[in-house]
Amino acid sequence: MCGRPSTFRAHIKTCPHMPLEAKQTLAEEDAAKNPPDEPNNPGPDFSPDLGGPLPPAASVSLTSVSLLPPVPEHNIQIRAPLDLTPAEAQVFQADILRLFVANNFALRAIESVETRLFFNKYALGAPLPTRQALGGRILKDAVRESEAHMVKAVHGKMVTGLSDGWKDKRKRALLAYMANVDAKAYTVGVEDISSLPKTAENHLKVVKQAIKRCEDELGMKIVGWVSDAGGDSRGMRIRLGKERPELLLFDCWAHQIKLVVGDILKLKNNLITAGDNAQEIAKWFTSHSQALGLLQGEQVKANGRSRMYMTPNLTRWTSHYLTAQGLLDDCGLLRATVALHRDRLKQIGSQDPERTERVLSAVEQPGFWDSLKELASYLRPLAISLNVAQAADTRLHHILITLGRLYQIFDDPSINPEDAFILAVFFNPYIRCRLFSPNSPDFCANGLYTTTRCLFERVFQKAPDSGLLEAYMSYYNWSDEFSVEAWHLEEYSEMYKNEGKGVNLDALWSTIPCPGTINTGRHQLACLAKLVLSIVANSAGCERLFSCMGNIHTKLRNRLNFERIHDIATVAMDIETQHQATGLTRKRTRRCFDTPRPPPALRTTTEADTVDSDLLHQVF
Repeated sequence: MCGRPSTFRAHIKTCPHMPLEAKQTLAEEDAAKNPPDEPNNPGPDFSPDLGGPLPPAASVSLTSVSLLPPVPEHNIQIRAPLDLTPAEAQVFQADILRLFVANNFALRAIESVETRLFFNKYALGAPLPTRQALGGRILKDAVRESEAHMVKAVHGKMVTGLSDGWKDKRKRALLAYMANVDAKAYTVGVEDISSLPKTAENHLKVVKQAIKRCEDELGMKIVGWVSDAGGDSRGMRIRLGKERPELLLFDCWAHQIKLVVGDILKLKNNLITAGDNAQEIAKWFTSHSQALGLLQGEQVKANGRSRMYMTPNLTRWTSHYLTAQGLLDDCGLLRATVALHRDRLKQIGSQDPERTERVLSAVEQPGFWDSLKELASYLRPLAISLNVAQAADTRLHHILITLGRLYQIFDDPSINPEDAFILAVFFNPYIRCRLFSPNSPDFCANGLYTTTRCLFERVFQKAPDSGLLEAYMSYYNWSDEFSVEAWHLEEYSEMYKNEGKGVNLDALWSTIPCPGTINTGRHQLACLAKLVLSIVANSAGCERLFSCMGNIHTKLRNRLNFERIHDIATVAMDIETQHQATGLTRKRTRRCFDTPRPPPALRTTTEADTVDSDLLHQVF
């Protein structure tokens, strides 16, 4: 066999499958080469009078090299590997992978000298896997375990499929597809489509394979699909709707509202000019450290602490509003900084004097701040809507109610009242028809039943029984088992409120109908309600997956192939889910925007048009 002796010696010491006799022989050889220091031994004489080679330096660990300086304060001793059984060694190596993946450590760090020193000191020489084993066999075992957790969570449930594209550091075009069940997005797969044209047909081919795998291998029931509004994604949904008419297909509403913000910022008027100036001010101060230091000095004097400004980013959908509001919060401090240090600021920006003068003049103009304040009042409702639309548990009724709120705020919206959105609001037991106008023929009892019947025939591909109308009328009139008292709605609301969660509407509808009522009208109404309420109205799960993959596939780790990146991301997201389920991680706090600032275009509403705040609290 060919190879370096040092490699084989290290392998013999760490491999759990090597005989104990071989390990002991190797330890004896190392002890003979590196005898322990004796108290009375004055040490070797390195004078030039003595011939022969220099004696070897004392080794500090199994993986140390002669170039390493001695570290006597650590007092690391050479220890024989732990006597682990093959099963115990397998569990140990799997836990090492979990440690590396959860903390986003590079897998090559397992072979670094410091890692070996650390484990030899605190883990008593426990056998560590090689980088190849950690990123190969052990990672594959972890992926299979994560997929088993996913199958257990999604098997037999109604699922919304998600798909979106992304480019990694090596400019490969990747198409990810996921499954959202119970407000949790699970990774199903990633395909490399770099060599294929970006067309609807190729996107459809990947989606059809994903649906086939989800239904045949994972036991899911795909009821809808969500993607962004790009040309290939939209064409894919049109073709998929022709082949699978029972599926409910939607745009990602987080992307849709982001596009609305983008359309606003493309306008040509004084407000948008103020927004452009705000971005330039934020970028100028953050790119000049001395100017930022002067500003932060004023911030510390006034508030006791400094702050940074967010610069707009395409993937941070609320960043434009946060930039504008951040400058408005520091309006007085910015103007004071410019007034007190104008000459110094001009000297700092002397490499581009025109830009510097433009920034300083904008800060000094009162009209700029008035325009920026008005622009922020328009962007704030859209930023709040984006937060609602991009959540992992966003449902169709959240979107329609959010659009209704935007309709109240702005003068001329364009809303497409699709049947699924209307019924998603209607099937919320706490709302039903209370948000619809009873004077409209589309939202009276007969109009809503027509919508219900049409959607039932579409998604189940059959006509409903006559009992559906009876169950519908009981639900519409809040009577029989659909009444507040019989359904225990107040108790459910209080229970979820005490847990700090939103009401699980799927759990509510799972109590209807009672056992023994299969295929009756109430059963059909409950099945339709659960299907509609299970739809997720965004593809933000794919964006979160891409963020996780981007953290893994960095410039220093750009040689990783996309399958391994996907595998590591899958295991990392599964570990995070386990920690959240057991309460080991702190729940991330939601972003709270500043106090409401109604825009000038705010429509005046009467008390009859105002929605009860307690009702909206139950909805969200």
